[in-house]
Amino acid sequence: MDTNCNCNNRFRFIIRNNNLAYNGGLMKDNYWQNLVNKHLVGRKIVKVKWLDPKETDKIFGWSQQPCEIYLDNGTVLTPSMDDEGNDAGAIFTNITELSVIPTFRE
Repeated sequence: MDTNCNCNNRFRFIIRNNNLAYNGGLMKDNYWQNLVNKHLVGRKIVKVKWLDPKETDKIFGWSQQPCEIYLDNGTVLTPSMDDEGNDAGAIFTNITELSVIPTFRE
């Protein structure tokens, strides 16, 4: 069940299965930039792996399998196609031989 929450009319969130998901915030005050910097800058990637189809369906209900990026502090980054978590998402890079880290559909 989804519940919409207008928090100070500044950000809209969707509460899905007791998890809070950001849905369309404002960038003018750098809130998200600062929050992402606080939690990710200086972290080390320790593992990258693709979720298998059964695991992806069980955890997220997605038809595509994303790669997950594991950081040294236990944080796991899982790309989503949008901020509502509707399916897995690819990651585009500026690396010539790796311009995109794809999703797979099995």
